[in-house]
Amino acid sequence: MDIIKHTFEADIPTVFVPAASFPDGIKPAFNELCGKLKMQGRTLYGVTERVNGKWVYRACASDRGDTPDMPHYSIPAGTYLAYVLPDWEQHLPMIGQYFEWLLDHKDAKKDTIALEYYKTMDEVWLMVQHK
Repeated sequence: MDIIKHTFEADIPTVFVPAASFPDGIKPAFNELCGKLKMQGRTLYGVTERVNGKWVYRACASDRGDTPDMPHYSIPAGTYLAYVLPDWEQHLPMIGQYFEWLLDHKDAKKDTIALEYYKTMDEVWLMVQHK
């Protein structure tokens, strides 16, 4: 499996819906997010991180400044290690293992976020921060 590097030159402002649970609450969080926003022209992201010892998941969409009533999250700029996963919906049960593989990489930042970057409807980039 090939790992590529990708750099976000600036922080990415997003709005989000938190998942009520992890991992079962992910799909409902995205459904709620998409129901609240006009999605055309927005990029979707998923962010998983440990907060106070527990996993927190945010279903995120790029912020256009038109949703002041929603919580905001800024995806950190920087270089990420990425695994490109085509037809991601066919591989849902494996996504956690792909992230574990990325997190074990010698160049992965300790205590990194796990980032899903939905490049297209069919392709997701699974990403962790580079140290």
